[in-house]
Amino acid sequence: MFSLLRSHTATATEKLNAQLIEAVEEGRDADVPRLIDAGASPDARKRVTLKVMVSKQSRGGSQWREDTVDCESALVLAILHARVGIVRMLLEKGAKVEGSVEWKIGNWWHGKWGASEWDRVRWRMTITFPSLLCLAIGEGGNLTSWDKVSIDQPFDGGRLQINLKGGTVTISHPVKMEDSCVTCKIQPNGEIVRLLLARGARVSDVELAAARKSPNKELLQCLEFDQCTKEALTVQLRELQSRSSVIEGNIRSKEHSRQMLQEKLSTFASNRTYLQDSGASIAIRHTSLSHRNAAFMRLTTGLR
Repeated sequence: MFSLLRSHTATATEKLNAQLIEAVEEGRDADVPRLIDAGASPDARKRVTLKVMVSKQSRGGSQWREDTVDCESALVLAILHARVGIVRMLLEKGAKVEGSVEWKIGNWWHGKWGASEWDRVRWRMTITFPSLLCLAIGEGGNLTSWDKVSIDQPFDGGRLQINLKGGTVTISHPVKMEDSCVTCKIQPNGEIVRLLLARGARVSDVELAAARKSPNKELLQCLEFDQCTKEALTVQLRELQSRSSVIEGNIRSKEHSRQMLQEKLSTFASNRTYLQDSGASIAIRHTSLSHRNAAFMRLTTGLR
């Protein structure tokens, strides 16, 4: 029963994730927070299944083979389509800004698929960017083909291949590019870059190099301003930490002095009590001796 419930929950979440991807692609801003509140992950990714009829070389005949991979995330798609409002909502709902970006594109094949082709080339290309910032800038990406050839991305004025629309996409025996993917043109947007920076996206030499390649100089200015601001804040934080350490040291020193004084006062109080007790004992002995002396004097007088 528990496993069935868990499976049902996973299926429900997967459906919500797929609906979120579709809402992002179609620009339905109002549906994005609603779906996340209902259980969709702000980091949901498109799921692409490639199905191909593969020949059985040893026994003849053929069989369907399939492979499913996670591809573009909701945030990646929002950035690619320059949907500023959706980017903001996804970030507010907790979408991650760190980490690299990656998605695969299924291969298309005119001839027969054999087991060797399926094993080696079923995914025609893998597109990667070092970070979401590089993707938003529209520079610094890479396409690695099935045969390990590497090509800078995007190409030809900001274009690159992305998967077909839909939260869950099934590609059945594709024979041409249009069966497997579409071409998208990245639209770099300074507001999206600022949103990512505001949510903690880190600027390294990689992002700065990507921004320098872009004809949009606003993007480089955004990164440099953020870097300078964070460096200044880091210096201020170090100064505050140093001052705090000095203050804490002074507090510990004063606390030690207070404890020493407390110990001295305690010792003084103990000595005072001892002296008081000793004085009382001496007074008692003095009184006793006085009585004994008086008695002795009386005895002496009687003897005379």
